[in-house]
Formats: sequence, structure tokens, C-alpha cells
Amino acid sequence: MPTGSKGKGKGKSKGGGAAHGSSAVEVVKGIVYGNTATHLKTPDATNTHTWTLFVKSATKEPIEGFIKKVSFTLHSSFANHIRVVDQPPFEITEVGWGEFEVQLKLYFHLHSLKCLTIKHLLKLFPAENTVMTPKNVLVSEVYDEIIFSNPTESLLTQLAPKTAWPFARTDAHDYQEEEDKQMQLVQQAQKKVRHSMRAAEERHQELQTACEALEEEIASLEQGDGMMA
Repeated sequence: MPTGSKGKGKGKSKGGGAAHGSSAVEVVKGIVYGNTATHLKTPDATNTHTWTLFVKSATKEPIEGFIKKVSFTLHSSFANHIRVVDQPPFEITEVGWGEFEVQLKLYFHLHSLKCLTIKHLLKLFPAENTVMTPKNVLVSEVYDEIIFSNPTESLLTQLAPKTAWPFARTDAHDYQEEEDKQMQLVQQAQKKVRHSMRAAEERHQELQTACEALEEEIASLEQGDGMMA
């Protein structure tokens, strides 16, 4: 059953079902949650930024294929501070002046699965874990994974990728594709390092052989001089 989120870069949230056969089966769904924030052109004492909280798929697979609705619990000073979004995009937009912790609850289509609770610190100002876009929009987001361990047949059907979902996001940031590219770069760098190390070892062996030959030649010359003396 869904238990919670580590929320640290690439954390893992676990969701499960009944045992499926004798071998272990895991279905992993990548998600991204967080917020964007933009400074208002005419701020006042109570409103300095407009911000958007969101939960979306980490890939181009639509998150609504396995998430039914999302609940956002805001600071109690907001009117109707518990907002429920039951259709994509799973996001809400507000204005305000302060940063605070938000509670997000992800509800699955399969009712036998408990909701997944995630906490996120709403960021309005630049910090270590935020980025600024060229249009001066602050982005504070976290990549995470929901892991469904040993899902039942019905849950496997629910979790099957929906390639033609009507609300598919075409602007999704594909974290899996980015991770694959980074892994390729690492493997290429490792290959280059191994090649350089082999070349250095071969050169070292050549120099060592040359030194040994030179030492033998010097010893031979010194022995010849001794005999002449």
C-alpha cells in the first residue's frame, strides 16, 4: 500500500497489492511535484507572488492513468485551504506573500490502495534547490517514484501505460530520458578513462623496458672500463 514519500531528489514511494505469482514484481511510476512562483508586477502588503502547486508525470505517460485525484492542503489562512483536483492538470494557482509547507495527497483509481501523502515546502524566493527560468519564473520541484510491489492482475491492468490518454501532456519533462542520457555520458567517460589508463600503462611499460636496457648498457660500459683499467 502507498506509505509515503522520501522527497529527496529521487526518493521512492511504495504502493502494493496482493502477491502476484511466486516471483517479485515491481511497477515504477515516476512523478514530479513542486511549485512555480512569479513576482507580481504590482505587489502589496498581502500579495507579492503568484504561484502554482502541481503534481505531474515525470515522463510523457499521463499521470491520470494511475492517479484519480490530488488533494492540496494549504496554510489555514487561505480560504477553502483544502483543495481537491479530480482531473488533469493536477495543480492549483494562488497569490500570497509567504512560504509554507503544503500537504499533497494522491488518490489512486483502485480504491483498495491507500492514498499517498507527500509534503512540499512552497518556495517563493531563490534557494539552493530552486532554479530560475529565462522568464524569471522560480521552479522548485522534486522527482520521486511510486513503486507498486507485487501488484494484482487488476492493478497491473490499471497501471498499464496509456499511450493515447485524452489529457496526455506533450510538454512533460522526461526524467527517464534525461537519466538514460546521463548514464550514457558516464559510460562514455568511463570508457575514455579506461582507454587512457591502458595507454598510460603501456607507455609506463615501454619506459621501464627502455630504462632497464639503458641500465644494462651502462653496466656493460662500466665493466668494460674496469677491464681496461
